[in-house]
Amino acid sequence: MSTEELERRKSHMPRGRAEQDDGPEIERHQSHGFDRSVRPAIEDVEYRLLSGGWPAEEYGYIHSKEWHPETGSFAVRYTSGRTILVTGRNLRPIYERLRRKRIDFLQEQGEGSADDLAAAEGEPVIYRIQVMDPQA
Repeated sequence: MSTEELERRKSHMPRGRAEQDDGPEIERHQSHGFDRSVRPAIEDVEYRLLSGGWPAEEYGYIHSKEWHPETGSFAVRYTSGRTILVTGRNLRPIYERLRRKRIDFLQEQGEGSADDLAAAEGEPVIYRIQVMDPQA
């Protein structure tokens, strides 16, 4: 994907739910947005892929989550059989927020992308979000 195409997609991204008067307070980062409010108010996670659709899955349908320390990645399994695999660097803070139902969206950034190269030391970067649907 070209830099121009990536910037065009980003310019059309909806802003976090914080812009809604009745929504949670979303703190935005390049790789993710999370709810800073005290009470859990987020109902689903939107997976913003670099290409294709942006699936959103409800927290209530999460079957399990699994951290992979050897790769620094994590998987989220839903009751539908869908599995989401998230890879990147410094992802543990995102995983912990997901466990506490605080993640509003996850943004696929790509390895070696402008976001990756511009990220501060220790800042999470999501290289890839892989959506795996069950076999029919």
